[in-house]
Amino acid sequence: MNTPVSFELAKLLKEKGYDLSTEGFYPKPKCKLFAIDEHGRYYPIVNKTQSSFDGKALVYFHGKAVVLKEENYYNAPTIAEVVMWLYEKHGIWIEVRKSYLSDFVPVIKGPRVELDTCKSPTEAYEAGIEYTLNNLI
Repeated sequence: MNTPVSFELAKLLKEKGYDLSTEGFYPKPKCKLFAIDEHGRYYPIVNKTQSSFDGKALVYFHGKAVVLKEENYYNAPTIAEVVMWLYEKHGIWIEVRKSYLSDFVPVIKGPRVELDTCKSPTEAYEAGIEYTLNNLI
C-alpha cells in the first residue's frame, strides 16, 4: 500500500521511534514550515514539492533544494513502509483479509490478534498499525 499513513499515525510513529526517511511529511500544528539552506539561513515554505533526504524532509523551494527543520514536521511513511518496519524491527506482521461480509479484517501476527472489520483495506491496515503501536510496542 503506497498510501501515506494518517497524520495521527505519523505522530504516533515518531513517538514509537520510527526514524526512517520518507517521501512525505506533515507539518506540525501551529508550526510554520521553514527550510534551512546550506548557509544556515531560514526560508518560509509556502509552495513546495517534497522528497526525502537522509531522514530529513528535503523540499524544493524556488528551485533550490533545502532541508526542513526536523522539529517542524512528522515523517509520513506509506502503509507498506510501516508494515515492513514493524516486521523488521519488532517481528510483528500485519495483513488484511477479506471477511465473508465483504469487509476487511486486520490480522496481527506476532501475538495473534484479529480486530474488528473495516470498510477498506487502507482503514484495516491503519487500524492494525494503530493497535500494534498502542498495545504491542
